Amino acid sequence: MQLSEKYDTVVGERGVQLSGGEKQRVAIARALIKQPQLLLFDEVTSALDHTNEKIVQEALDKACNGRTTIIIAHRLRTIQNAKRIYVLDNGTVIEQGTHESLMRINGGKYQRIFRAQQIEGTINDNNDEMINDKSEEQLSTGAAFIRRLRSKAFACFLRQEVAFFDQAQNSSAAICHRLASDALDVQEMASNRLCLIIETAAVLGFGLGFSFMFGWQIALTMLAFVFIIGSSASGEVCIQIKVNKHIQGFNQLSSSLFDGVDVRLLNIQWIRSRLGLVSQEPVLFDLTIAENITYGLENVPFEDVIDAAKKANIHDFILKLPQGYETKVGLTGNRLSGGEKQRIAIARVFVRRPKVLLLDEVTSAMDSYNERV
Repeated sequence: MQLSEKYDTVVGERGVQLSGGEKQRVAIARALIKQPQLLLFDEVTSALDHTNEKIVQEALDKACNGRTTIIIAHRLRTIQNAKRIYVLDNGTVIEQGTHESLMRINGGKYQRIFRAQQIEGTINDNNDEMINDKSEEQLSTGAAFIRRLRSKAFACFLRQEVAFFDQAQNSSAAICHRLASDALDVQEMASNRLCLIIETAAVLGFGLGFSFMFGWQIALTMLAFVFIIGSSASGEVCIQIKVNKHIQGFNQLSSSLFDGVDVRLLNIQWIRSRLGLVSQEPVLFDLTIAENITYGLENVPFEDVIDAAKKANIHDFILKLPQGYETKVGLTGNRLSGGEKQRIAIARVFVRRPKVLLLDEVTSAMDSYNERV
């Protein structure tokens, strides 16, 4: 009842908006609403911390009243109030009785496990008390950090390309789940594992420094970067990229110029609007051929679409199709061959009339005739 939407609150995919204890209690309520005569609980507290375990255990005790209940558990303190306890080992019952009778068996399996879990529970309870002693300032700082992290992550999602959201792993539900869970994972890593990371880095740094004291060798390889740049008749610049060898990266002192201006000083969205890219694996969407050619543009004359298709040598092929330019290409263009997809991608670039054209092995999937054209 403390939630703003109360019972109409959306719990999210797999209940990501709820804690482990809250999800377990919702599941118990879902079982009780059927008014069953037999209840079966299978490790309902195995994934909970001790604080949530106590809360869920109280809910279990209330749910068991007046019903036959079977509980499967490894945490033995969740079944202390059971009227009959069976201890299994490799599928065989080795001990049975109430909690009190089993605890009186010296050296018994139940007695040893229960006492070991008592010691573990005492340690965890002490840790919980230490966590609860944190000041409000520390808690508010952690909450503010998580909020900033989620805001920046959401902003990054908004800046992604359209094709990013067409992938199944980037659905709206998956993105909401990542926003809800990834920030908590980062917080856990920073709080619980940061000291281990620092310790490991210190040991690694000391080991490397110690080894360099006695002798070291380093091999440097000269890399050559060749740019083939020329002006075409339409005044556009065509850069043909042939990736034949593995190039590790550019020197930090190098730069790329756009009309004599360093690209790092220009707006990235403005630059992208002037670029045209045809990659070795072109990206097509589950739309018609005409819609794929004009994707991202509005009010494109159909004559321009035909002209771009002719330049890409795909117009005659399209006319042979039963639906012509209204033919659906399928998911990722799976109804077309590799060469046909590349020519549609080339036509899509021609429609945009980019100032800079990037071609990455665009003829790799074409036959010799289409490659020559």
